[in-house]
Amino acid sequence: MYRIAVIQNEVEMQHSGYVDSVPKYRKQDFDLHEHVFNRFSSVNIGELFIEGENYLLDYDCVIIGTNATSDGDVYSILCDETNKLILEKFISMGKGLLICSQKKLREDPDADESEYKARRTYFLPDPYEYKVVSRPPKEGSDQGNVTVFSQEPNGIQKFLCSFPQVIDNKTIFEHCTKNDFQKHFYRDYIIPLNDSSYFPVLQDECETVRNTLMVARPRKNEKIVISTMALDWAGHYELIENILYYLIIGIPTVAFVDKEEQPVQDFQFLMSEAELSNISYFTYLSTAEVINSSLRQYHTLYVFSPSYSENEVSEFWECHVKEQNGYIKLFYYKYINSELVLVNFSYFSYIDAQKHEVETWLKSEYKDGLWGNSFWKTYDALFALHRMGEDISPYLRGAFSKIEKHYRNGSYDGVLAPTCGLFELEALIMQDENLRKEVPKVEEYLKETQSWLVGRYNGTSSYNKKFIIRSFHNAGFFDEFIASKPNFENELFEVATDGSLQDKLEIDLCLDAEVCLVYLKTYRERKEIKIRINECIDSILSTQMQNGRWDNNLGKTARLLVFFISYQSQNEFNRKEREISEAISRGIIALRNSYQGNNWENNVVTTANAITAIVSHDRIAAYKSKDFLNQVNKEAKLADSYNSLILALDTIDILTKKCGKAEVELRKLQNVTKKYETSQGRLHTMTSVATVSVLLVLSYYLFLGLKDMELFKSMILESFMWIPIVVGAAITGLIEFLPKIIIRSRKRKNKR
Repeated sequence: MYRIAVIQNEVEMQHSGYVDSVPKYRKQDFDLHEHVFNRFSSVNIGELFIEGENYLLDYDCVIIGTNATSDGDVYSILCDETNKLILEKFISMGKGLLICSQKKLREDPDADESEYKARRTYFLPDPYEYKVVSRPPKEGSDQGNVTVFSQEPNGIQKFLCSFPQVIDNKTIFEHCTKNDFQKHFYRDYIIPLNDSSYFPVLQDECETVRNTLMVARPRKNEKIVISTMALDWAGHYELIENILYYLIIGIPTVAFVDKEEQPVQDFQFLMSEAELSNISYFTYLSTAEVINSSLRQYHTLYVFSPSYSENEVSEFWECHVKEQNGYIKLFYYKYINSELVLVNFSYFSYIDAQKHEVETWLKSEYKDGLWGNSFWKTYDALFALHRMGEDISPYLRGAFSKIEKHYRNGSYDGVLAPTCGLFELEALIMQDENLRKEVPKVEEYLKETQSWLVGRYNGTSSYNKKFIIRSFHNAGFFDEFIASKPNFENELFEVATDGSLQDKLEIDLCLDAEVCLVYLKTYRERKEIKIRINECIDSILSTQMQNGRWDNNLGKTARLLVFFISYQSQNEFNRKEREISEAISRGIIALRNSYQGNNWENNVVTTANAITAIVSHDRIAAYKSKDFLNQVNKEAKLADSYNSLILALDTIDILTKKCGKAEVELRKLQNVTKKYETSQGRLHTMTSVATVSVLLVLSYYLFLGLKDMELFKSMILESFMWIPIVVGAAITGLIEFLPKIIIRSRKRKNKR
C-alpha cells in the first residue's frame, strides 16, 4: 500500500471546499495500485517529523498543497533545521515530493531587481532550492498560455505528460479556465537557483519563457516536482495522476513479458522481487502488447517468462529491440542440461554503464553555474559531456552568467590560454540552435573573442601563437584566420618548428605536434614537419611508465590519451601507428584499473578526460573482445579471491592439526583448574564456618567467665579431656602421610 501525505492550509480549508483536495483525490481512479491519502495541516503536521505511525520516512510521497505554507505554523515546521534534515533524507531515499503553488514563501534577499517579489522555499536541500517570481502587477493570474514543453523533451519530461494520462495543451487550458476555483493559469513562475537541477515541463512562452511546472533532474534517485499552478484547486487530476505515478512508482524501465493464463512460479518470483526492491516495472501479457505500448520507449530491460521459446524471444529482439538506441538488455529462460536458467541478448557493455555513471557524477558536480568554481573544469566537463552525446544546454546559461563577470573586451580576464578555451566553447555553442538559445549573446561574444585573439597574435611569443593557431583550427575558423594573412604558410612553418624539444613537458609536445598537423592539413607535406611530429611522439612515448601512466599522474595520462586517440582515429600518425596503439592500450588499462566507481580521483578534469579517452577508444576498438576481457578480468579477480580463501583455510587446517595435542592438554589443564577452583570454594566455605564456630565458642566462654566464674572453671577443666584425643588424631594422620611425603621428596631429588 502506497502512503501519500497531503499537507493543506487548515484555515483556508474551513472556508473553501476546493482547498480540501484529499476527498477529491480519493474519488479519482488513480492508477497507483493500492494507495491511501492522509491529510495534514497545522493541527497534526508535527507528527510527520516524529517517529511513530505518521513518520515522514514511512510515506512514499508528500504533496504540499496550494498555499499550505501560507499557514505560518506549517511553514515554520517545514523550515525547522531538524525537520529539513528529515525531509532531505526523505528525498535522498527516492521518495516523491510535489509542491504546488505557494503564495507566502520567504523573500529572497539575493534576488535581481527585475525579479518582482522573488521568494524561496528555505526548506528544500540546496541543490534543489528554487525561487518563485511574481508576475508584473499589470498582469493577472487569469491570463496566460501554458503549454507542454516540446523542445526535444527527455524521458522524464515526456513521461509526465504521457502516462498514465495523455496531457496536451488543450487539457491544461480547460482546467485553467473551467474549475471550482477560478480562472487561473499561474500567479508566479519558477527560477531554479541551480540551472541544471530542474527540467521544464509546462511553460508560458512570453517574451521570456516562464516555467510553471518543473521536475528535478535526478542526481541519484531524487524525485521532486514543483509548480506555480494551483494543480489541486483547479482540478488538474490527469496531470496529478501522472506526477504521482512518477513520484511513487517511477518510470518503468523494466518490462516483464508474460503469456496470458500461463503463470510460471520462477517468473512470478522475479516480479515479486522487483516490487519488493522498489524497481519500477510494467507487466505485459503478450509481445503484441509490448510492441503497441507507449511505454516501450522507456524500457531498458526486458524479461520474458519461460512460456516463450528462444525463437520467439530472438525474433522480438531482432525486429523490435535492435531498432532502439540506448542501453537495452533482454533476458529469457532456457533449459540447459535440464536446468532452467536466465540468459540474455544485449549490446550493452560495461563501458556503457561506466559512461552513464560518470555522466551522472559530472552533472552532480555542477554548482552555481560552474564546475568547481573554475573555468577550466567547466570547459573540460562541458566538452566531455558533449562528446558523449549529452545535452549541455541546461548548464550554459549558468556558466555564462559566471563567465560574463570575467569578460574583458572579448577575452577572459585578458589571459590568453582561457580566452582560447572560451573561443572554442563559443564556437561549439554557435553550431547548435538549441545551445544558442541558452546564450543569446554568443554570436556577439564569438566575434569579440575572435578579434581579441587576432589582435593579440602578432605581438605575442611563438609559444602563445601555437595556442591561438590550435584554437582557431579546433573552432573551425582557421580559414578565416589565415585569410587576412598573406604568405602565412611560412609563418606557420616557423611557428610549428620553433624551439628545441629537449626538456619540454608532454603537454607542450602535444601542442607542437598539433600545430604541425595543422600545417600538413592546410598546406602540403613537408619533410621537416613530419620529422618534428615524429620527434614529439617519440619523446612523449619514451616517458610512459610500465604501468601505462605518464609521470604516474592520471590527469596527465588521460589528457595525453585524448590527444593520441583523437589523431589516431583520423589516421594522422602513419609511421608510429603500432607504437601509439600499444601506448594507448596500456594507458587505457591504467585508467580502467584506477576507476573509483563513478569518477577518477574525485577530480572533474581528470574524470572528464579519462571518460573521453575511454569512450573514444571504445568506438575504434574491438567491442566484443573488450567486454569479454572485462568479464575475464572479473572472473580472474573472483578466482584469486577464492584461491586466497582456500589457501587461508588450508593454513588454518595445518595449524589446527599441529596444535591438536596442545589443545587436548589444554583441555585437561582446564579440567584440573576447574576442580581446583571448586575445591578452593569448598575450603573457603568450611574455613568460614569453622571461624564462626570458634568465635561463637570463645564468646560463650567469655560470657560464662563474666557471669559465673566457678562454672567457667569447671567447663575449662572438662574441655581439657579432648586434648589427648586431638593429639592422637594428629599423630595418626602424620603416620599415614609421612611415607608419601618421603617418597615425593626422593622423586624430586632423582629428577634433579
